[in-house]
Amino acid sequence: MKTCRVCKIKKEFTEFNKKSSCKDGLNSDCRECSLQQMKNWRKRNPEADKQYQIRNPQKCKNSVIKYRTSPKGKAVHAKIEAQRRASKLQATPKWLTFNQRQEILEIYKLAADLSWLSELGLHVDHIVPLKGENVCGLHVPWNLQILPAIENIKKSNKLAI
Repeated sequence: MKTCRVCKIKKEFTEFNKKSSCKDGLNSDCRECSLQQMKNWRKRNPEADKQYQIRNPQKCKNSVIKYRTSPKGKAVHAKIEAQRRASKLQATPKWLTFNQRQEILEIYKLAADLSWLSELGLHVDHIVPLKGENVCGLHVPWNLQILPAIENIKKSNKLAI
């Protein structure tokens, strides 16, 4: 049990955030009080909060949305793109051989080379989606196909049947 510095209530250790600089490794304020203090600070300092979120997007759940421009001039939400890359890495099994990894790269290169076939371009699609509603696929060569962009967008996170 530990007493919160703010509300002076004795609480379980699980009610406190970790803080390595403290002797016991826990913050002196309970989670509820810390959250309330953070909300109050954000209300008093909206500009500083906005700047903090821009500088530290990985630390902020509700960070200011940052856009960048893709090579085709479209605005792409960087956070969504990063999440997609991360899910692809997680879905790539460690048991893939070097040749299979090269095959994946070749499929992406082929799609880029053949992009002149379609006005909207071609996408490399996962036959079984990485994050489907009922099933999750792997990022492996035999789960990839090249589709026109419009078909892939229509397909969304559904199985290709």
